[in-house]
Amino acid sequence: MISFVRGIIEETNIDYVVLDVSGIGYKIFVPSNTVYSLPPIGMEIKFNTYMNVKEDSMNLYGFINKRDMEIFEKLISVSGIGPKSAMSILSATDVDSLVYGIINEDITSLSKLPGIGKKTAQRVILELKDKFAKANIECVKDLSMINEADNNVNEAICALTSLGYMKAEVTKAIATIDNVSELDAEEIIKVTLKNLARI
Repeated sequence: MISFVRGIIEETNIDYVVLDVSGIGYKIFVPSNTVYSLPPIGMEIKFNTYMNVKEDSMNLYGFINKRDMEIFEKLISVSGIGPKSAMSILSATDVDSLVYGIINEDITSLSKLPGIGKKTAQRVILELKDKFAKANIECVKDLSMINEADNNVNEAICALTSLGYMKAEVTKAIATIDNVSELDAEEIIKVTLKNLARI
């Protein structure tokens, strides 16, 4: 299993990157929105990778951060969603919006993603919602820095901790938001993600 690949960007395409690693070119499939944020050709980069081995092929799927790869791995655990379908989904949306949609059972939004119809969206929610929420059973407790009665804040905390953020850093970031009680959960999540990026 190849856990990560570090090398020089040799070539980029809409859905893959070729890295020169000590004279060997590794073709790594990536979400298309990742390609647009890459450094220029000739620069070094590291991808966390998932290797998919079949009888007639062996493909590497790459992600800048481990959280994105974990979401990818959860997607392909759902019956009917393979690596290529999962990459199409992650190319069409960001992982934060995807996880938020799953946790909140937003079948309408999920159904609009490529390769996901209504039935598949229902299956994704059924199989993944608990996995994202499992670690967050206590997410509404010990929030002394904010108002525990605020459902929007609690919902935002549950969603963000499902993405892999620590509850302590999430509550600290939310506590810095002005007029947080006037925002809905989605707005709180967006502002908090920006605050977390600065920490």
